[in-house]
Amino acid sequence: MAENVENLYHQNETPVDPPSEASCGSIDEFAALIDRANVGYKFTGSDRRLLIGCAATGTELWHTVRALLLWRGMTKKSVNEIAAAPAAELQLTSCRDLFYETLPEMVSLIPDLLYEGLIGIIGPPKVGKGWLLYDMIVNVAGGKTVLGRPCVAAETIYLTLEDNKRRAQSRISKITRGEPPSEGCYVLFSSDLRVEGGVLTLGNGLEEAIANLLDRHPMVRFVAIDTLGRVTGRQDSGQASYNFDVQTLTKLQTMALARHICIGVVHHTRKANAADSFDTILGTQGLRGTFDLTILVTRLGDDDDAEADLDEADNSDADEDCKPARLRTEGRDVVKALDIRIEQDPETCAWQDLGKFSLTTRQAQDRIRQRVLRKIIEHGNARREAVVEWFPECKPNTIDGCLRRLVSAGELRNTEHGTYAPNLTTRGKV
Repeated sequence: MAENVENLYHQNETPVDPPSEASCGSIDEFAALIDRANVGYKFTGSDRRLLIGCAATGTELWHTVRALLLWRGMTKKSVNEIAAAPAAELQLTSCRDLFYETLPEMVSLIPDLLYEGLIGIIGPPKVGKGWLLYDMIVNVAGGKTVLGRPCVAAETIYLTLEDNKRRAQSRISKITRGEPPSEGCYVLFSSDLRVEGGVLTLGNGLEEAIANLLDRHPMVRFVAIDTLGRVTGRQDSGQASYNFDVQTLTKLQTMALARHICIGVVHHTRKANAADSFDTILGTQGLRGTFDLTILVTRLGDDDDAEADLDEADNSDADEDCKPARLRTEGRDVVKALDIRIEQDPETCAWQDLGKFSLTTRQAQDRIRQRVLRKIIEHGNARREAVVEWFPECKPNTIDGCLRRLVSAGELRNTEHGTYAPNLTTRGKV
């Protein structure tokens, strides 16, 4: 395939002079140039592979790009427009001027929980993220409260792509205790994203469709998308996953910041554990890095949620068990990060704030013992002194107590010279 492009290049009788800024450009620079020229062509991973196969550089690379575009069916006029595309002009902002500039206050719809920018609502399946979103869109529209926090009244849109009308009606009715919700609270279903030519996804018309909605409903200040997996486009072959994740969310983030609104995106955690629970977000660090605020919801004592199927939609009509959960936040503009215990109201299934999260003494001891056991299994065996060094945040007596209890429970055995090793039946448990 690459050979065909090279042949076409050599058959060009009057190649157009390359753009001056790209005379020694890279493939990525040419891709950006094509995009900036706005000639209706999307540079693909297949194009990238063909150009890499040609091994062209500098001016020769431009002629090869031109030949490729002609081969793909682009007119010579459009190719010439790319060559004539003006170089991007960057405008500097004086830090002194910025210091004196009067800027609008950041929009905050729910204190410490919902403010302008791109927000990730993250958690394992069936943890109750959907109920939290219904609570938000209904009560923000009504200017009421969410998790005991007063809401600034604003119109809301919820892309509830895993629910049908019957379930949406049932949940809204439950949240409002049977009362009709306020005006200005809207929902969209998956069927609404089907248009002529396919389904709207991020990078394939969805951002433009949302912008159009916001133009028609200028009072909307909160848009929620449930879930990210339902609106993610196709990743180009050869594109780095990190770059794809960032590219997927960047347009939404830009839209949210430019319009001073909140855009919330529901996403899942992965099955594996991590020392930092925010690292369990499914995907690359590009997602966590792009979110302006991340809300992480996990069941108490079930942080790994290992048995849930991450791709399974919530098709259950039964309400989730009203078990307590833990809600944490992190973000760029967070004044006070939340770490609270929450529980669903048995009647409305709306989440309630039970106060600052803290482990009971027994839970804390159990977690330390599990960490000690896991570390010893990783190393095969360890002396008591080594275990104390591994956990400097714990007092030596606490480590001694953990080791004694693990030996009493049959999880560890105390070998010669004070070395602890896991029993054979213990190795597969942790």
